[in-house]
Amino acid sequence: YIAHTGDPNSLFGFSGNDTFIINTSGTTALTVNSSQAATFAGDVTLSSTAPIFYLDNTTNSTGKNWRLSSAANGKMYIAEHGVIDAITLEHTTGNATFAGHVNLAATKKLYFDGGTHTYLTESSDNNLQIVTGGTITAEFAGTGLTLRNTQVNGTLTVGVDDTGHDVKFFGATSGRYMLWDQSADFLKFSDNAGVY
Repeated sequence: YIAHTGDPNSLFGFSGNDTFIINTSGTTALTVNSSQAATFAGDVTLSSTAPIFYLDNTTNSTGKNWRLSSAANGKMYIAEHGVIDAITLEHTTGNATFAGHVNLAATKKLYFDGGTHTYLTESSDNNLQIVTGGTITAEFAGTGLTLRNTQVNGTLTVGVDDTGHDVKFFGATSGRYMLWDQSADFLKFSDNAGVY
């Protein structure tokens, strides 16, 4: 080992075959092994007004060079080198801005407000659910929409002028309902009575 004069517990050298170390205050701060892997015992700090950390993938066909950088404005960027910033992190608000799509694997959930009971999820193929307080309040399946325990505070419009849709309202009794038949411009009840 090579040690600092008068400071024998701060040194560097080879602790074994193909292994290089740097010690400070008697503790190994850095180890580089035979696989060229470097292990740091403490923090790694890039100190400048705009530090950049590169992650180089040298695979011939798919290799991409990614970088983490911090600008003078305090923002942090994750980007493919030389291409648009994929993610921008705001240091004052914690906001993250994505330049592209955000993909969630099937059945995974997007939670809100740090909770566990309010989220969006694709529960199955082409089936999107809105869950609040642990209860499904809206469900989109294909081109259909199912509302559950939903209160409408305002005007509810179905269709547009001259192009309507059938709307059915069910009661608490089995087989009882009210149907707006858009093609007949007729409000029909389950006992075949109705209002034009």
